[in-house]
Amino acid sequence: LKLHRNPDEGAGSLALRWIDEARGLARVSHPNVLTVHGASLHGGRAGIWTELVHGRTLEAELLEHGPLPPT
Repeated sequence: LKLHRNPDEGAGSLALRWIDEARGLARVSHPNVLTVHGASLHGGRAGIWTELVHGRTLEAELLEHGPLPPT
């Protein structure tokens, strides 16, 4: 579960856009796309739940190997 921070006043509409995008991703089924199981508001904050992915972060990979090639 990942909860989106509500930074400022306009956060309500941002949270709803974030949920809409997550719900759109939930309809995508592809091996290279993170599976989104759902999205909703929880305690006034936008939340999505996804599959758990094990491995390195993109940040760690970039620090060790540098930028990815365009291809």
